[in-house]
Amino acid sequence: SLEIGPEGVENVSGWGYLLDAVEEGTFSPRSWGDFGSLPTGGDGYEAVRIVEAITKSAEKGEVVELS
Repeated sequence: SLEIGPEGVENVSGWGYLLDAVEEGTFSPRSWGDFGSLPTGGDGYEAVRIVEAITKSAEKGEVVELS
């Protein structure tokens, strides 16, 4: 088995959830609880787009639309 992080501390950086998903052959590992599927790369991309829009809006003092 692969261990990540100090002993007794699980899923320090979220890798444990990913490894559990791979081991269980699912996108919703038991260790993740009732949070639905694990976030995807697309979810991460959208989060970055939103943060960039917030930053640009704050810098310019204008509304920034996402398409």
